[in-house]
Amino acid sequence: MTRLTKTNHQEKLPTVGHSLGGMFVLRIASQMVTLATIIILTRALGPDEFGRYAFLFGFLILFTLFNVNGLNDILVRDMVSRPDSREVIYRNGLALKLIAGLFAFTLACAIIIIFPISSLPTWVCCVAALTLFVSFSMGSVRMVWDVPYQVDFRMTSASVINLSGRLLFFVLLIIWILMSSADGATSLTKQPVFYIAGGVTVVILIQLFSEMSATAAQGGLNLRLRYRMLPDWNPEVIGYLFKEVWPLAIAGGLGMIYTKINLVMLQYFLTEREVGLFALPMRLVDALAIIPTVFIFAALPIISRMYRQSEEGFLALVKLSYRTMFCLSLPIAVVVASYSGAIVQILSGDAYSASAPVLTTLIWVSVLWFGGVAFNYTLIASGRQIMLMLIYGIQAVVSVGSNFILIPKFGLMGAVFATLITYFIMFPISLFFRQITYAGRLWFNSLLLPVGCALAAGYAAKAMGLSLLPGVFFIPAIFFSLVLITGFISRADIEMIRNIMKSRADTI
Repeated sequence: MTRLTKTNHQEKLPTVGHSLGGMFVLRIASQMVTLATIIILTRALGPDEFGRYAFLFGFLILFTLFNVNGLNDILVRDMVSRPDSREVIYRNGLALKLIAGLFAFTLACAIIIIFPISSLPTWVCCVAALTLFVSFSMGSVRMVWDVPYQVDFRMTSASVINLSGRLLFFVLLIIWILMSSADGATSLTKQPVFYIAGGVTVVILIQLFSEMSATAAQGGLNLRLRYRMLPDWNPEVIGYLFKEVWPLAIAGGLGMIYTKINLVMLQYFLTEREVGLFALPMRLVDALAIIPTVFIFAALPIISRMYRQSEEGFLALVKLSYRTMFCLSLPIAVVVASYSGAIVQILSGDAYSASAPVLTTLIWVSVLWFGGVAFNYTLIASGRQIMLMLIYGIQAVVSVGSNFILIPKFGLMGAVFATLITYFIMFPISLFFRQITYAGRLWFNSLLLPVGCALAAGYAAKAMGLSLLPGVFFIPAIFFSLVLITGFISRADIEMIRNIMKSRADTI
């Protein structure tokens, strides 16, 4: 079957290392822009308005339950395993995503109209709901357009589009702030909290415009590379994809529930200001999610193929994935936990000082999240979507229950403790299911040594009285020195990583 790219017979496809490197740099740049946007929003809106904004999108993200989350992973898995049916699988995946996106948007608008969920005007909430159909981060149809890039390890190109969309959002926000400020640009450096005329409404309109612009740019890139953008309507193939993806789609929706329900429940137990104080550290932790996603995203085709070739090789890749996730997440967690007060002050100012204790504890969710990403893709590659759905269902129940109990008693910290509990239980739960016991066992087996190294690095920085800037360099340096000395990352691991980086889509 002919490849979906015009250059398949004229040049070699990129290696995993080339794709991963380009995607990592661009996605990190994208997250830096996102972080800068969060900083601008928190200062421009203030805790109350930012809380209103965070609550609305926390509510809308629950509707991604109907956006067939996980469809990309099934498409990648099947397109790699069945190259002769590649285009048929891809285009019918587009059809399924299109139907799901329209349904999610329609349902969200219906509920918003019937049951007002925010103090914002109904039309503003419905406009925000359009992100369910055009936003990459909300699981829209744009995600399926990315599938051929992932299969061919061309994610660098697609990552440029995501970066451009987020950069456009940031630039337009800055322009609006300058236009709204009485003193022009000088007010950006003088005022601890900026002012945006129109507040959340303007931010939502700017965000939607940026997302739609990025969608149009994605379409242009697809045309250039001859990746199809229109769906195919084969009921048999769509039915097959739905059968394969429905456990993963429900799991993805449940995942959205247990990760975002805290913001929704905070709105009903506490004030909008407190929602804003919690939303800031939550957004900062969420921004880190791009790191594990990039690595596992690029490795999914290889993990999927290895599962069908060698059980020993597959388990070795799972073990390596966990070790890599620990090495990436723990230095960040220790730095942020050690200097949370200074970080919050620098990013958002005195208005968010109460967010520092929240960030100190909530940052440890990132360690669980990094491992959870590897866990999820392991089960997807091995075709255990139903098990993943079951685990996510348990996590959703635990999240709702623990937030309901802990928020009234402990306020913001209650939501933090509930979040930690929810993310952690994934791994012990897996030990009770024979088919996936290995996934939890390998995570626990890899846990103690890197955590010990991270805590030792953090304690050394504190004992030396280091401030934030030297601590940012000192803690990771000590941590990586310790993991190498202790042999947590071995030569065999390094060699395996090198082999993965040299792989190509047409050679795996």
